[in-house]
Amino acid sequence: MSWSEVAPGRWERPFGYNEKVPLVMSNLEKVPGRENWFETSITRITLKNFINEPELALRQAWKQVRFQFPEIAAYPSGDKYVYEVPQTEEEVMKWLYSTCSTAYTTADELITSLPPPKVMTVHWLPHTGEFVFSSSHFRLDGRAFMTLSNTLCHALVRPKRVVFGNEASNLSPAFEILAGIPQAPYNPEIEAAATQRLIAWGSQLSPLKIATSSSPEKPAGVSRRVTNVYSVEETSAIVKACKSNNLSVGVALNAGLVSAVCALAETAPSVDEEHYFMAVCAFDLRKYSSSPTTSAATLSSTGNVYPITITDGSFASHAAQFKEIFQKGFDPYIESMTCFQERVLNLVNQSLPPDSPLNWHPVLSSLGNAGNILDSQIVDERGEVAVELNDFWVGMEIHQCQPQLFVWTLHGQLTMTACYNEAYWSGERIQELLDGIKQQVLLGLNLRQ
Repeated sequence: MSWSEVAPGRWERPFGYNEKVPLVMSNLEKVPGRENWFETSITRITLKNFINEPELALRQAWKQVRFQFPEIAAYPSGDKYVYEVPQTEEEVMKWLYSTCSTAYTTADELITSLPPPKVMTVHWLPHTGEFVFSSSHFRLDGRAFMTLSNTLCHALVRPKRVVFGNEASNLSPAFEILAGIPQAPYNPEIEAAATQRLIAWGSQLSPLKIATSSSPEKPAGVSRRVTNVYSVEETSAIVKACKSNNLSVGVALNAGLVSAVCALAETAPSVDEEHYFMAVCAFDLRKYSSSPTTSAATLSSTGNVYPITITDGSFASHAAQFKEIFQKGFDPYIESMTCFQERVLNLVNQSLPPDSPLNWHPVLSSLGNAGNILDSQIVDERGEVAVELNDFWVGMEIHQCQPQLFVWTLHGQLTMTACYNEAYWSGERIQELLDGIKQQVLLGLNLRQ
């Protein structure tokens, strides 16, 4: 899963299993011409007057981003990941004009109309000061979008001449190589660990059923997004209360999600009959990488499934379970990660029962403090501010019943966004879910009566 030059200027490597899972999920073909889990980010900036001709500056910056992170121009070909070094200036310009352009529309209109490209793209929206990244999920994750956005902003301020030729040395091996994860053939201990992880997906309890009029067998519609931004005061209060209660913010938000879903259930939770919520907890894996810089802009995260026991639907009971989950982290699973994902791939294309919680139970992924990756201001050689970061958003296209929620902090404010398919959820229902999470967190942390 390391890159090798198979012909002059042509580099290839096999996909790692951490990339294969989203590759398979993206090819579900539920919506013709669209791609499930197709990711986009929106970065809104203010360009100071001394950056002339933003479109030209963006193209130059985009070339710099490619040189530093060539994966943005790499593409899948069969079971191989392929990168081709441009041999002429004409090839550079052909790539540049096909992947970097200006759009006079809204970000939402662009996201829903943009056909999934083979390589990563950037669109500049001059009337709103936004640039929109688009990519298949196998290539990168939410934190990688932040890294690339920050890299582009710095390149806008500090343009450099780029000569392609040796940029392939910046290609990142598959995460499994960087983390030294055992590959097949597996020893008995790894086989047993992967089996136990799959068994843990099950539960003797009945799943919590969400009240809905839609069926997972209904054809998918248009993917939409709804976003809640917490105030600085609310965010600060939540962070302080979490510290006082010895909880992480991620634990509190996941607990709030389960409690909010309980409020949307067909029947209210009762201590007389336990149910379970199928939680998928996301883990950033970069700490396992032998080259954090190389893996900064790649897919270096994964999720693990945990059945959360529901009794009375209380925040405290859910928080206690998530606290234990996140305290253990991914350490118990890292060695058996590839063995497990190999088995998961055999299950991905199997149809789930209509009432399976993996069809309906929302997933929440915390991306942490975006301010640790995205610089709020970038200065030029004279020490003057050339670019200011105003806002950032990241999400994905959803063709399944299961909504995907993402949360991060920027400028002292929590942002929670929900990506969903309108065939299965209404915007009003998703807004009700987001409002419910916030209410449950504030109540659970004793910040609201």
